[in-house]
Amino acid sequence: LFMASGQGVYRWNPDERTFDTLENLAGVFSNPLLLQSKKGILYMGTLGEGLNYIDTDAMQVRKVTGIENRDINLANVKIECLSEDKDGNLWLGFVRKGLLMLPEESSLFDFWDFSAIEYESGASVSVVYEDKEGLIWAGVENGEMMRLNENGEVIVSYTLQKPVISLLEDSNHAFWVGTYYGGLLRFDKHTGKYAPIRELENKYIKKIAESRD
Repeated sequence: LFMASGQGVYRWNPDERTFDTLENLAGVFSNPLLLQSKKGILYMGTLGEGLNYIDTDAMQVRKVTGIENRDINLANVKIECLSEDKDGNLWLGFVRKGLLMLPEESSLFDFWDFSAIEYESGASVSVVYEDKEGLIWAGVENGEMMRLNENGEVIVSYTLQKPVISLLEDSNHAFWVGTYYGGLLRFDKHTGKYAPIRELENKYIKKIAESRD
C-alpha cells in the first residue's frame, strides 16, 4: 500500500503497522496523484514536476523518460488528473494545457490542445473518465463536458456551467457529475441535460464511488 502527499511518498509496513517514508518530497511536489496501471506500474502525476513513477524495486520515485512530444514536456508539466482506459491507454489532463493520451503499446503519444479553444476560464482538464460503452469523457474546470473519439477529437461538448471535477456511471447506467462547490448532477450523456441533486447543492464533490450493494 502506497500513499502520496505534498510532503512525501509513503509505504505501509504491515510488520510495524505504520507508514515508512519512501521519499521526502516536501517543497518539491504539490498535490501528487497516484495511479496503478493494469501492468502494475505506479504512476505519480504532479503539479509542476511532470509524470513520475515509483520504482518498487529500488523504492524510489523516478521521472518517466524516453517519451518525446513537441507540445508537452512531461518533465515539468502540471498534471491535474490521471486515468487508464480498458485498453491500458494512459490519459493525462493538464492545467490549462489540454489532454494527452499515452498508448499502452507505444512510446509515441497524441496531445490535444484544448487551450486553443476559447473557453471563458481556460482549459484545465480536471477529470478523464471512460464510461461503460468505452467512451472517453473529459471534464473541464470551466464547466465543459467533452466526449472524445479514439483519435482524441471532441465529438460533442456540453456546458454545465459548474466546474467538473469527478465523474461516474453507475451499474444502472446513471451518469453522475461531481462539481467544485456546485453539487452533484445527474447527467444525460445522450442529450447533455442535467439535474442537480437538491440535498447536495453547492457542495464540493471531489470523488464519486459506487458500493457493491
